[in-house]
Amino acid sequence: MIRGNKLKCNYQILGSCNGLVCLTERYNKGPNTFHLWNPTTKKELMYPYSTLKHPKEEILIMLGYGYDNSRHSYRVVAIFGHVISRVGPFRSLICSLDEKRGWREIQDFPAQPPWTMVGIYLNNTLNWLGAPKSIGRDLLNPRISFDELVIVSLDLETETYTQLLLPHELNGVVVGDICFIEGLHSNEAPLVGVLNGYLSLFIHNRKTKHLSIWQMKEFRNQRSWTLLLNIFLLDFGINDMQYDFLIPLCMTEKDRHIVIVKYLINIDRVNQIIIYNMRDKRVSFRNMVKNLCWIHPIEHVQSLVSPDVFSQP
Repeated sequence: MIRGNKLKCNYQILGSCNGLVCLTERYNKGPNTFHLWNPTTKKELMYPYSTLKHPKEEILIMLGYGYDNSRHSYRVVAIFGHVISRVGPFRSLICSLDEKRGWREIQDFPAQPPWTMVGIYLNNTLNWLGAPKSIGRDLLNPRISFDELVIVSLDLETETYTQLLLPHELNGVVVGDICFIEGLHSNEAPLVGVLNGYLSLFIHNRKTKHLSIWQMKEFRNQRSWTLLLNIFLLDFGINDMQYDFLIPLCMTEKDRHIVIVKYLINIDRVNQIIIYNMRDKRVSFRNMVKNLCWIHPIEHVQSLVSPDVFSQP
C-alpha cells in the first residue's frame, strides 16, 4: 500500500536498503520513473531527476538498486542492450537519487546478460548472472552449463565490475536441467539471492530431483562456496518438479530452519510453505492464503529513514 492505495500493476520492486524500498513505475511507452518508499512511515517520494529515457533502438534489460556506503547515497543502475542484437555492447547507467545530475554512463556490463533480471544487493555491490563474452554462448541455449556462467558484481563505490565463478562442483551441470532457460535469472524463480546474509545459489535440479543451496561464506572469495543444503525432493513430499518452483525465503530459529515457498506453475499459485529443520531433518508444511499468485523474497529492515534523501545530511 502506498498513500493508502494498493500498488499499481506496473510497479516493480527493485529492493530494499535501510528500510527504503525502491519502486520503478514502468510504462509500455515512455520513460521509467523511480520512487523510494518507507513502509513503516508510509512516506513515499518520486525522484524527478531519476526519470530514465533511452533510444528506440535500445531495450532495458536489467535494473538494480543499492546503497553506496562510501557516499551515503541511494543508487539505481540500468543496463541496456540493442533491440535486435544480443551480443552487446551492454550499456550501463547509474543514477544517485540524492543528486540532481541524473543518469550517467559507467563501464559497460562485461558479460552476456540474461534477458531480464533485478540485481541482488549485498555488501555495497549489485550482482547479476551472466556468461563471459569470450564463451560466445547465448544464454537462451538450453545446453549451456554452469561452468559457462559467472556472477557479475558491480561495486557501487568504484563503479567497476568483477566476475565471480560459480562452485566448481557445478561444472558440467546443464542449466536446462535446473530451470526453464528463459527464466535463468528471473524474479519469479531466482537462482541467485541472499540467504542469511550470504550470496547464495538456489539449485532445484529437475533431473536428479534434489534441491541444493550453495553459499559464498566470504563475499567475492570464489573458494568460499559452501554447500548448505542438498536434499531429495521426495523428502519434501514432491514427486514431480515439472510444474513446481521452490524459492528459499529465509532462515529462522538460530539458522536451524529454512523457509521455502512452493509455487505451482500449472495453476499459477503459491500453494504451500515448506519449513525444513536442518538439525533434526524434519519437514513441516503451512498452507497459504487462497489466490496468492507469488512471493518474491526481499530482505527488509524496518526504519524511520525518510525517503526524502535530498534533505538528509
